[in-house]
Amino acid sequence: VPTQIEASKMLNALSVDNFAIPGDAGFPLNAHYAPPQSRADAEYLRIYLTQVRQELAVRLVERLYADGTGKPSKCWMAFQRRFMNRSL
Repeated sequence: VPTQIEASKMLNALSVDNFAIPGDAGFPLNAHYAPPQSRADAEYLRIYLTQVRQELAVRLVERLYADGTGKPSKCWMAFQRRFMNRSL
């Protein structure tokens, strides 16, 4: 079970990791979303989604370790299943 600092580092690394956006071959919902119209739009979308992922990582760690002991909350750790090929 990772400590709060380890979890922050792991989630921050995942948040800046390369990911697919609409129009990329690996994007799972390509049938439902139109690809960006230009390379600049694609880069703007990627930057925006990276910021969303970073903020989500910060808020998730705050919620998981809210009791101040440095250990994750038992209630939140019940959700340890794999989701989209990732696990906590």
